[in-house]
Amino acid sequence: FAVSDGRARYWIGFGAALGVTTLSKYSAAFLPLACVILLLWEKEARRFITIKNIGLAAIAFFVVLGPHLLWLVQHDFAPIHYMNDRLGDLSLNASWSERFISYVAMQILVHLVLIGVGVWGLLGSRNKSTTSLECSSLPELSQLDQRFLWVMGFGPFVITVLLGLNGSYLHPMWATAMFPLSGLIIARLLAARIELLWSPRWLIVWVLLMSFFGAIY
Repeated sequence: FAVSDGRARYWIGFGAALGVTTLSKYSAAFLPLACVILLLWEKEARRFITIKNIGLAAIAFFVVLGPHLLWLVQHDFAPIHYMNDRLGDLSLNASWSERFISYVAMQILVHLVLIGVGVWGLLGSRNKSTTSLECSSLPELSQLDQRFLWVMGFGPFVITVLLGLNGSYLHPMWATAMFPLSGLIIARLLAARIELLWSPRWLIVWVLLMSFFGAIY
């Protein structure tokens, strides 16, 4: 909404959302980098980039994150030191190639359910009539919306892979934050076939799967 509508409230919401994601996981810092890529790629997204809007987003960001930043200063940035120690341990316990491969493999592993849903939807659509699928087709996305979906959906993962190829050690557990829009991407790829998942049976299956993986984790 911030880049497509431009109203101040959306820029405030954008800054606050970035603050909340940073509080939840430091690796969410890759999301703003993906935003920059979107701005560079899509001219339409730059229409509302003004000093006022950026200032509003920055204020909202620091209002949300400010107490945590103060805590970091008071405690000698303990989480940052812990992160540096963990990165050091990665280089001691395994080679760069092993860490890189395990990181990419974890990306696939955490999305096995979504990949399975996508494959099932594509195969199951053969049993649906063409007329039924056409009647429930999804609306067309604008170029801005399409690029937003792809950049924000895959951008963080691509950035981390590039960092890994540059020699950085990647942690497999970072996978949880690298595909923030994976569900929406699958839904978009399935298009009209998403109706196959709109049933109480699939809701029950999804709840059971989430409960199972939550318990395992």
